[in-house]
Amino acid sequence: MSMVTVQEREWAVTRTTVSVATENLELTPHHHKARTDAGLASDVFSPLCEVTVPKRISRGRETMRTQTTFSAPVQRRGFTLLELLVVVAILAIIGGAALTTLDGLDFQAAKGVATNSIASVENTVRAFTMLEGRLPNNLESLMATTPAGATYEAAMLDSTGTQGGNEAKAACLGSKVAKKFTIAVLTDDQIGNLKSALVDGKSTVAPYIRAIDVVGNGNNGGDLTIKGADGQPASVGSIGDITIPMMAFDAPRPGSANRGRGFAIDLASVNTGLQLMVWAGQVPATPVPLYDNVKVGANPTAVLVGLGIGNYSDVVSTSGDSGTGQVGESRFAHAPFYGAVAKNEYPNY
Repeated sequence: MSMVTVQEREWAVTRTTVSVATENLELTPHHHKARTDAGLASDVFSPLCEVTVPKRISRGRETMRTQTTFSAPVQRRGFTLLELLVVVAILAIIGGAALTTLDGLDFQAAKGVATNSIASVENTVRAFTMLEGRLPNNLESLMATTPAGATYEAAMLDSTGTQGGNEAKAACLGSKVAKKFTIAVLTDDQIGNLKSALVDGKSTVAPYIRAIDVVGNGNNGGDLTIKGADGQPASVGSIGDITIPMMAFDAPRPGSANRGRGFAIDLASVNTGLQLMVWAGQVPATPVPLYDNVKVGANPTAVLVGLGIGNYSDVVSTSGDSGTGQVGESRFAHAPFYGAVAKNEYPNY
């Protein structure tokens, strides 16, 4: 094999100088023409890859040959704008399909968990009632009121009082929960039944339910009538900006945290005029049969009262914090809550 370089001019056209490989092969007449005085003539298959070169001179004439070579295509680097746009379009389609498929799965998951949680809550409350002989104490009334005769109880790190007017639904309740209840006055007999259900008769447990200081139930907040958990004056911000809604009925946290704003209503001193959240459609003074009563296993004419399970209820064990809980007590480790609510809505069961 040898490498030669040739440059020739034919019909005033300058050919490009290239390097080609030559072989000792004679060309057939079909592939070349005779040399003339004007220059070299040849069949051109591809102007980019074929040249005609002299091989050797013998007896006054040249033997010519041609060889076809093909150069490798030039490799491109990167992508064209069109290719990038196609990729972006494909990713957008995939992303949109994923969002459509996954949208709402968090709420569906929360509802699935709620189905099991409701059964667990019911079983735990039933077991607690059987073991203790009473309903859980210090449940949350889902409403706000003016604390009358508010007193700080150092042993409880809490404030107690009675309803002093301005009763209203807790502003942190979700709309679905709020519309299921109305604030109504219980009869004296119904108040007595509630108090006896919260006291087992074998202990000195005082019957309590919790409410929100009405000052902390609005969008402006302010200085509360009740004291903080440390016995100092308490002030809170807007309930719409509450940081942990499940603590809304807790005693105000020391410092400036916008959380608890609740106190305990001492039912021992309440014999008449108590207002609570009653299932919508029922009138305590003249109860009527309701399907919802039958659905939950109650008497058709029963008066259903809404109460929430919060951290201050004695059905919630504190074994994880101070070690007071015991195995077999049938209590919650923490207050159960529903996850598919807004971040500033009351989530407790």
